[in-house]
Amino acid sequence: MSRLGLSFVVTTFMAISAQVLAEPGSFVVREDEVMLTGAVHRQVESMNREDLGAYMEGIHPKAPIFDRYKIVMGQLFTVYDLSTRAEKIKVLSVDKDYAIVRLTLSKRKIQGRAHFRDTTIESLWVYRRGNGSWLLWSTLNLSA
Repeated sequence: MSRLGLSFVVTTFMAISAQVLAEPGSFVVREDEVMLTGAVHRQVESMNREDLGAYMEGIHPKAPIFDRYKIVMGQLFTVYDLSTRAEKIKVLSVDKDYAIVRLTLSKRKIQGRAHFRDTTIESLWVYRRGNGSWLLWSTLNLSA
């Protein structure tokens, strides 16, 4: 086999392996990492714009959190003006249907009529594939 042929075989094998082996506990495919990081940033940007429609577009329509988040975020946007930042975003695991992202989420009150304590929380966000993109499925706060 020629050097060019061998290079093609090795490159093809690596590309296929990256797709097949991207399971929990294995490495994360760069394309998924970029898509998931983008999904996190879009959620945070929609929070900062207080755009409930855009925020809900980032949540999987069959997610157990869908109805609850629609109500809670709608109320939050009505009562407060918050600044939200996502930092230390790390894609931990990706498989065919789900992904887990660890991040630090900071919320700071800009204005609002009620008391709000500025918070910084470490979270796990679980994403599920839907409509060709990663959509938020569930969240778990790791710190109070």
